[in-house]
Amino acid sequence: MEDVVAVKLRDRKRGDWAVVTWGRVYDPVDEKPLLDALRRVAPRMGFPDLEQLEVCYHLGEVREYQYFHEALLDFAVRMAKEPYETDAWKQAQRSDDALKRSVYLLQRPGYRNEA
Repeated sequence: MEDVVAVKLRDRKRGDWAVVTWGRVYDPVDEKPLLDALRRVAPRMGFPDLEQLEVCYHLGEVREYQYFHEALLDFAVRMAKEPYETDAWKQAQRSDDALKRSVYLLQRPGYRNEA
């Protein structure tokens, strides 16, 4: 898994979305701990009825989503400033509150807010 990953999600009511977040915080290879953590925080992010979560093979899979470039720039800046490869930093990022602060929600192309 890469340092920064995209995850596609499908919610029963809100449809298809994606997020960009730290990839290797939970495990350098296994994506299951990251997906489990995202399932825990999804209801607090407005996705109470998740049907599917899938780690993307590469970030380019969501490059057409709105806010993708802003997310990518933010992670590039954070990677330059934060000690993201240290064990202490990774441990601090594993809390649900830290995860919520490091998840960028991306709107799918053509999304129209129905509310």
